[in-house]
Formats: sequence, structure tokens, C-alpha cells
Amino acid sequence: MKNIERIVLLVIVVLSSISMRAQTLENFFKAPPLCARPSTYWMWMNGNISKEGLTADLEYMKRASYGGAMMFNVGVGIPKGSVDYASPQWDEMTLHAVKEAERLGLELYLQNSPGYSGTGGPWITVENSMQQLEWTETMVVPDKKGLIELDLPQPYAKLGYYQDIKVLAFPALECETQLFPSLVTKVLLDDEEIDKNLFFDNDLESQVRMQRAGSVLTFELSQPFEARAVTVRRGKREKPLDPHDGPRDYAPDLKLEVSEDGRHYVDVSNISCPALRSMDTPGIALFEPVKGRYFRFITNRGTNISEVLLHASARLKDWTAKTNYVKDPVALGNYDSQDVTGQTIDPSSVIDITSLMNTDGRLKWKSPPGVKRWIILRMGSTTTGEVVAAAPDSGVGLDCDKFSKKALDQHSDNFLIPLLNKLKPWCGKTLKALMMDSWEAGKQNWTSSLPGYFKRHCGYDSTPWLLAMTGRIVRSIEDTERFLYDMRRTQTDMFNENFLAYFKEKAAQYGLKFAAEPYGDGNFESLEYAEVLDYPMSEFWVHYIYGGVTTSKMAASTSHLWNRPIVGAECFTGTPFNSKLTEHPYAMKAEGDYMMTVGVNRFVYHVFAHQPYVGKTAGSLMTMGPFGTHLNRNSVWAEQAVGWNMYNARCAYLLQQGHYVADILYIKDEGISSGITDYDSACPMTPYGYRWDIGSRNVLQHLSVQNGRLVLPHGMSYRLLVLTPMKRCSPELLRQIKRLIGQGATVLLSSEKPEGYMGMDLVKDKAVKLLAAELWNMAGKENVYHSKDLRQVLKKCCISPDFSFIAENKDAQIHFIHRAVNGDDVYFVANHRRRMEKITATFRVTGKVPVLWDAETGNTGIPVAYKQENGVIKVTLTLQESGSVFIVFREEKIGRTITDDFKEVVPESVLSQPIFNTFTVSLWAKPETFAASGRGFLLFPDKGEERYGRGHAVVGIAMGQNGIRIYERTKTNNVVLESKTPIEGWTYVTLVYSDGIPTLYLNGKKEVTGKKSMFVCSPAYDVPMAEEQYIASFEGDQTKVRYIAEAWSPQEVQEEYIKGLPVPVLPEDSKMLLTLNTDWKVCFPVGSKAPAEIRMDVLASLHKHENFNIRHFSGKATYKKTFILTKKDLKSYSKIMLDLGRVENIAEISVNGENPVLVWKAPYRIDITSVVKAGENSITIDVTNLYPNRIIGDEYLSERYEYDEYGRIVKLPFWYVNQQADSNRERVLFIPWKYYKKTDPLLEAGLLGPVRIVGIFNEK
Repeated sequence: MKNIERIVLLVIVVLSSISMRAQTLENFFKAPPLCARPSTYWMWMNGNISKEGLTADLEYMKRASYGGAMMFNVGVGIPKGSVDYASPQWDEMTLHAVKEAERLGLELYLQNSPGYSGTGGPWITVENSMQQLEWTETMVVPDKKGLIELDLPQPYAKLGYYQDIKVLAFPALECETQLFPSLVTKVLLDDEEIDKNLFFDNDLESQVRMQRAGSVLTFELSQPFEARAVTVRRGKREKPLDPHDGPRDYAPDLKLEVSEDGRHYVDVSNISCPALRSMDTPGIALFEPVKGRYFRFITNRGTNISEVLLHASARLKDWTAKTNYVKDPVALGNYDSQDVTGQTIDPSSVIDITSLMNTDGRLKWKSPPGVKRWIILRMGSTTTGEVVAAAPDSGVGLDCDKFSKKALDQHSDNFLIPLLNKLKPWCGKTLKALMMDSWEAGKQNWTSSLPGYFKRHCGYDSTPWLLAMTGRIVRSIEDTERFLYDMRRTQTDMFNENFLAYFKEKAAQYGLKFAAEPYGDGNFESLEYAEVLDYPMSEFWVHYIYGGVTTSKMAASTSHLWNRPIVGAECFTGTPFNSKLTEHPYAMKAEGDYMMTVGVNRFVYHVFAHQPYVGKTAGSLMTMGPFGTHLNRNSVWAEQAVGWNMYNARCAYLLQQGHYVADILYIKDEGISSGITDYDSACPMTPYGYRWDIGSRNVLQHLSVQNGRLVLPHGMSYRLLVLTPMKRCSPELLRQIKRLIGQGATVLLSSEKPEGYMGMDLVKDKAVKLLAAELWNMAGKENVYHSKDLRQVLKKCCISPDFSFIAENKDAQIHFIHRAVNGDDVYFVANHRRRMEKITATFRVTGKVPVLWDAETGNTGIPVAYKQENGVIKVTLTLQESGSVFIVFREEKIGRTITDDFKEVVPESVLSQPIFNTFTVSLWAKPETFAASGRGFLLFPDKGEERYGRGHAVVGIAMGQNGIRIYERTKTNNVVLESKTPIEGWTYVTLVYSDGIPTLYLNGKKEVTGKKSMFVCSPAYDVPMAEEQYIASFEGDQTKVRYIAEAWSPQEVQEEYIKGLPVPVLPEDSKMLLTLNTDWKVCFPVGSKAPAEIRMDVLASLHKHENFNIRHFSGKATYKKTFILTKKDLKSYSKIMLDLGRVENIAEISVNGENPVLVWKAPYRIDITSVVKAGENSITIDVTNLYPNRIIGDEYLSERYEYDEYGRIVKLPFWYVNQQADSNRERVLFIPWKYYKKTDPLLEAGLLGPVRIVGIFNEK
């Protein structure tokens, strides 16, 4: 009896515990904790800092439901302020911010140095900065006794710093009778002679300027010279088109030509010079041997040229990438097949004569007999000159050597530790982590301790092989490639050990975590970098410009594999081209939702520029130069951001819980890349409905197999391991694969077997060949597959999709992610399009009951129609415009297999059959941003040749505020028609094809006619969703597309335009009771220049108003009206809804004086049942639009301040710096950057309507 009581008690405790966990989950979903709430990049702009501003910033963050902020100090084109970085005053500001964050209950992260990328500052001395290899070559003929005595030219010394490494001698190759510089007699720049020594003096500061495209630099030689390769160094960088788009320049392409007589030239090669950071990376080219007395270079744009060398002997293909001078990826095992007979250097012939050169560079050496000509290589290092990216003026300084603990010590001892000692009481509490942004410090390829480290880790002396670092081929192409892999691997290991791990150790001493974005152009492998981090982060830019799936998938995979629950993402970062204060929550939601389905589960907004000004003049906005989505307390919709923030926080909270559910684990090859290939679209492609992760070989040792699943110690598991294509790998990787197969793992070998090891170790090379043969011979046996068809392998393994759907619209774009949380299955499902989608979703779940959780409202337990059959559950969902929902499956004792209201969705085709060559496509559309080429598709075309056959093209339409492009896509997507007419607001677009000839109409008027197509053309329709579509989607609102199987006449187009913009559709189970589209009172705030109050006869966009200041109004306009409902209305319907129709951009609705309800996305509709009454009712609607209209309007007014050619203000005004009122302001806004011209298109603004009172029919 007692045993029974114990069992019953145990069951009660377990059930109670489950219930409590479920309740806790719901409570935190409604009110998410700090770790789920959005954070932000809090940029302190170039010393323009005030305590009052810091407090106001943080109080706003608290008010707007932020969880905290990441503190940066940057310059980015903002004039210098009074607070110098790392000064006592700056320390005081930082301490104040931390104390205020503690008071407000916010979390802070701290960027580890000035700027937004790197680790360094003014305290880093040149010897502890990032280092690059430099060298000179001298050809010498020994005297009869073999004596050689000469002064060796010193390699380039950047910033006056140079350190010798080695002096190496080797026999000149037979083709190397003389070096190129010794033969040059004359150099002409555009036919004028210049000093030839400029190009051979090992000084990159001495240079010439090729002024324009077509400029010619000619080298005349004393005798013909046979060349096989060329190296060009440019010296000073080119002035970028945008000085703040990263610290890079706009590099030229050079064309090399050769001539025998100086008159008749033939092409030799093109030289694509790399875009430079600070490292002095040469432009290189290899070519078949050419001979001549004249060599000339023709540039495609103005550029500086500092050093030019033509080489008689061969160089390794892409040697600058393989020696870590540039970030270009290096494929393992793809060895070049060029003929290098007689072009290689025997490593045993290389002699180290370093000790025979004195400190002045004087060499005295008795060379061995039998060699006619020696080449003496003097090799050393200098600084790359890399400074921390975008530092404030007072924080500009060198970036530290990433291979050296001593260099990191200099940074921490001189800056970081003194600062952290002052912040110690808050470390690990309010101050949570030190961080690094994405890597924008470039590469380095040397440090003084590298040779010793290399020998310990690789097992051989690198000395004779150092010639390969200059591009020369040592022994063979394959052996040179093997050595260079060992060198890159060594540099990466030094980076991991001496920088990353050491930095993390220093942070941990203060109780701080390490957060970073582990990708960019550095000396690391991104997955390995991410594995070190406590908080691996990613980034995605607004309008899908940079970052995105690749970085987010990498960070998410690391999180899942290494048990890091939080995947933060720098998000909605903006460019000056298409992010000019045009963003609003609804516009960003679909992109944010998509990234959450990729695996991101905490947003870190880019950007909140610190607002130092707290004076009495409103409309004074500090920005991070031209960058970012401007999400600060002075943003026009700052006080309305709370709804979106809470939505994002609820999503993040639930997506941080439990374990990610995935079927596939990819193992990446062992190449070293500071980015990551998007394995979702390659190697082989993952079919829709399955989730996956990608890891480095390091994760393999932690995997075990349980019941056929690959399981990690913290519980993460997978059904299938995919070994991605790799021509070479390590034996350690293959041994781990073999171990897992032996334990019962299912493994897909997706390519041919590896050919050997990457590096010089021949024992490992042999082991790889043996293991690869053994593993690939297992294919077809046990659970080992050798195939590129992942879909077929999944089918054979009986792994069904985790999620699938059918939709009424065949081109619906639906994303999902799945988490397992305390026995529940939690799916997040998101609609990518700004239109309602009706879908039936199928989930790989059984024996559970689904309910909906709504992250917009925090409501949980919402019933949903479902059907359970054949091991899956089908759920019918209505997803609103850019809508999303959580579907939570929980076990219940009593559950039906089907609900009474379940009805499966039936897909509907837009056309019953395709239409070719003669057709009309029409729709209304409202773009909200500029569209780059290949973006902004209203109609996304699939490949015509795949859909219809050879000779067919599918027609697409893309649109932005900067115009419209018409595309015809066969295999490739080509623009065939373009209008650059600026698009302002809702526009009627009509595309007519008449017998293959396209004509575009805008607002009923003919815009442009194109040429007759070479293809059989059909408009895009019912195009199935695909990854390529998401980033190319139209950004704005559009109506349903109409397809007509005939060519409309101009008159028919005009008639359709006159009918006007269709009104938004109401819910199916509703009836319109009242239309409130006329006679509104509209009030405008003081200081906006708009009149205090107007009457609007009919609702319309403010940007169409006749009054200049209403037309250019930005801010919060208040709309007021009364309406009457009858008792019958109230009794006849289960709900009374207020539908606002179209709103630009955010509404706060109060009915009868009740607390306002915030509505920030379509449908702009709320339930007013509980607040309306029979008789007269009042509505007050505050509508907040965006800043561009007022910025454009201000451009009509006089400008008091000076801005430079890039749009930067030259000097901040006195009143702003000194917190005074701007008593002379004529303009409404003050912004330190020029975003617009007065001719730029305006945005729709305000309440457009139609506003309707809607009754929802009584539920049966």
C-alpha cells in the first residue's frame, strides 16, 4: 500500500512540476526576461557624449522594453566632440552609463576597444601591431672564389618599422638571367618620362598617379625580357565612393600589354587589383610566357602605382590568397595544372645566410661552388598599418598583433584592465560581456614567434619553404600548396590560441562573457572562432543587403552544437543607399521573422546613436553617420516601438527554450575561411521541410550514437550526418566518422573520397587514403550512403519532412523552425509576404494537441482547427500580412483526432493555363525604399527554360522608389526594360506584352516601350518559394496581381487606372456597418510647421495635401471623429471591429477615451466590442509617419550649416554642443547628415483609410 502511495505521490509531483514549468513558460512569454528583449548597438559618436543624454537614452530603452545595449565609441563622419576616448572624462561617462543601467535593470555589453571592429588603440606600439611579410630579391654573380659582398636593399618599412626575419640564398633558375628592374631603361606615364627608380625602391610611399581611365604606364627595356607573371603594388588607396563603407578603397583593373617595337602591342593579361584595407596586398597575374622590350599597363580608373615587377619564373596561382594577403577563399586540393618544368626551387638548395648580414644590411658570404647566379632574398616584417575600424578621432590607433599574447597584453594592460578595474563591481552583473563586432581588421601573415610555433606544430623547419610566401614554387605545386596550408593552419591556430582563447581568459577573470560576430576577413576559420564564444553572433542588414542567412546559420549552428542558448544578431543595419530613415516595424518584421526561423533568437538593433543633446529644441537627431536603421529615442516612432519590441522579445524567449529540432548535421571541410559557405544551397541542397546545422570537425569527438541518432552531451541530436565535399581532409576527421558509423550512425558521403591530407605530413596523407578507401567502400552497406541526392537518402532512411504546407496561393512563402521544450513541440511559422495566406500545415508530431501562441499580443492557448492522421498533425492557419504564430503541441489525455472546424486548404492557380507573348499584367504598388538591381520583385520570375523549355522566358517586374525594371529570365535574369522615373506612393503599374513587345505604363500613362523579345515570354505566376526569392522580394505594399490574356490598349489601361486603388479586403465572416472616410478633424503638433488643425473632407495621404507643411509633415498627427452605433448593431454581432484600412505607418487608437491600443502592422484592425456603446462614440487615432517627408521639405529651406561632398556636416553647431535652444531654426529637423534632395519622392503618410466599423457574425 505504501508503495502505491509513493508512486501516486511521485506522479503528482511530476505532473505538478510539468504544470509549473508550463505556467512559467507562459508567464515569461507574456513578459519576457531581459535576455530575450532586444538589445542595441549603442554608438557614442566621436566624443559627443553627455551624462544627461546617456541617462535619457537608457530611460528610453527601459520604457521601450529593451533588454540592454552594447556600448561602442565610433567616428563615422561625425565631427569630434569634447570627450576624448579613454580620458578620465570618458571613464566618468562610461561609469555613469553602467550605474544608470544598473538603476534601470538593463544589461550592457562593452566593445573591447575604440571603433566597431578590432582590438587596439593609440597605446599599441608598432612592434605589437599586425604584421605583414616584406622582401627584396637581388641577383648576384659570385667572383671566381665564390665570394659575394654587397649591401642588400631593405624591404619596405611602413611607419618606419621593419624587422629582419631571414636572408636566404638559392640558385637562380635558368630562365632568370636578369631581374626585371635591371633591364628597365625608361618609364613613360602617358608618354611623359618619369623616374624609373620609383618602381623599384621598396618604398610604397613613393608612387605615381595614373590620373584617369585609359592612362598608360610603359616600361622600356634594354633587351627583350620573357615574363610569366607580374606583381603590382599600388601604395596610397583610392578615395572611396563612400568613405564610411568599411575601410576599403575602390581598386582598379589593369591591362598588361607587350610589344617588340613599342608600336604594336598585344594583350597579355588583366590584373584585378584587390581592394585594400591597410595591408599592402599586391595585384598579381600569371600568364603564358611572353617576350618583348616594351610592357605597358592601362588602367580602367585613376590609381596610384608604387612598385611593378615582371617575373621570368612562374608563380603559384592565387598566391596572395594562399599566403594570407587577401581574404579570398582557398579550395583544398584544387592544385593548378600549369606546366612549371624548370620553374621550381629545390628546398635543399636554399641556404640560410641570415647570420652573414650585419645590422646595416651588408652581406659577406662565400658561396658554394658550381652556381653561376644566386638570388638573395632578404625577408622581414613590417606593420600592416591596420588601425581599429571607425574609431573616434581620439581613439585612432593600431590594431594589435593577433598572433601574439604580448600584443594583447599591451592592449589589456594599457586600456582594458584599468577600465575593468573601475567597473569591477558591475562586471558579471550589469556589465555582462566584452564583445567584438564582425571582423574588419583585415589579415596579417607574420609575427616574430611564428617560425618556432610552426616547427612545434607542423614538425618541420619552415625556413627553405618561406620562398613560397613570395609566390615562388618550391619543389612542386603540390608541395608548395601543402606547405602553405600548414602555414595558414599555423596562423589560424596562433589566432585561436594567442588571441581568442587568451581574450576569453582575460574576460573571464572579471566574470565577463565573450561575444563576437565570428566572420569577416581575418586569419581564422569562422566555425572554430564561433566555438570559442560564449555568445556567437551574426548580422543581417535591412533590405537583405549584407549578412543574412550565411552568418546567422553559422551562429545558430554553433549555438545548437555547443550549447549556447542565445543566438544574437546585429540586425537591420542600413546603408546610405536604401536605408534613409524609411524603416518602420511592419517593414522589418518579415525579414526579422525569417532570420528567427534560421535560428536567431535575440535581436541587437543597429543602430541607437547616443543622443547627447537634451536641450529644448525638438527634432535634433544624432546619427551614426549614414548607417543603420535609426532606432534611438529621437526617432520619429521611438515611443511606438514598444509593440514591435515586445513581439520580438516574446519570439526570442520561446526560441531560446529547449532544444532546436533538426534532422541533418553537415560537417564542413577543413579549409580555413573567415566566412562560411551557405550549405543550405549546396553540398547537397537541403530539401524544404528539414532543418539542419553545420559544424567543424571539432564537434565529431563529442558525438555519440543512441538509438540511431547522433547525440551531443547536452541533448542536441540529429538523424543524419552529411560529410560535405572535401578533396582533402585529416585522418582525425575520418576516424571520427568511422567511429560513429560503427556505433550505428547514418552517414551520407556526398562526394568522391578525399585524395589525401592537406599539409606536408606524409604519414597523415597515407592514413587519409587508407581510411577514405575503407569508408567509401562501406557505401551501400549498413547506414552509409554515397550520393548527391539528399532527398532520396532521406526517403530511404524513412525521415519525413518535419514541416510542410499547402496554401491557397501557390507562391506562398512560409518559413518555420521547431524547438522541443519540456516535452512540448513548439513551431514558429512565419508568412514572408505582405498578404494574407491561408495554409494547411503538416507537422511531424503525433499524440499531441495544438494550440496557438500569439507573440504580438502575448495570448496563449488559442484553439486551432487540426486533424491527426498517419503520424502527423495537420493544422489550418490563416496568417495575416507578414504574420506569424507559434503552434505549441502538448500531450493531453483526452484529445480528438480531428476538430469539427478542420477544413483542408485547396490550392488555387492564378491562371488556368500559361499565356504567351501577348498579355497584360496590372497591379497597384507602393515601394518604401530604393531597390538595387535584382531586388524589389513584385513578380519574381522562375527560369523560363526549366518551366517551359528552350527558347522560353518568364517575365518579372521589380520596383523601388528609384524606378521599375522588367526582367526576362531564361536561365539568367536580364533587364529588358527600365524606367528610372521616381516612384512616389501608391502607383498603378501595367505591363503589356503585344506579340513579344513590352510596354510599361505608370498611373495610366505610357512610360517606355521595349524591343521585341527573342524569347517566347510568359508572365511569372505561381512560382514556388525558393531561397533566392526572399532577399529579392518587393519592399512595400501591393495589391493582387491581375493577369489578362490580351494586350490592353492605352485607353483600357487609363480606364482601369481611373477606377483607383482597391480597398483592403475585410474578413470573410464580417459585415461592414459604417464607413468613416469623410469629415475628419486632424491636429498637428507644435513645431511641425503644419497648421494646428485642419478638416479633411476625405481621408487621403498627407503627402498629397496642397499645404506644403502638411505635404512634408513627419511626426504624430491626431485624427478625430465621432460615429453612431445602434443597439441592434451591438446585439447582432459577436464582435465589433474597427478597421483603419491603410495606415502610414503606426496607429494608436482610443475609442471613447479608453487607453490607446497600438497597431503597428496590417491588418490595422482592433476589437472595440468592450468599449463601444449604443449612440455616439468618439475615435481618436494618433498616426505616426516617417521622417523622410520633412527632411525633403526642409531641403526647400535655407541651410545654415556646411556639409561636405559626402553629406557630412563639417562642424556641429554651437547650440547643439552646448545644450542650448536653437532660437534661429527655420528647418524643422537638424540631422548631421544629408540623406535627401528636395526632388526625392515623398512617402505616403497618415491615415489613408477607408476607416470602417465592422461586425463579426455571431458564432454558431
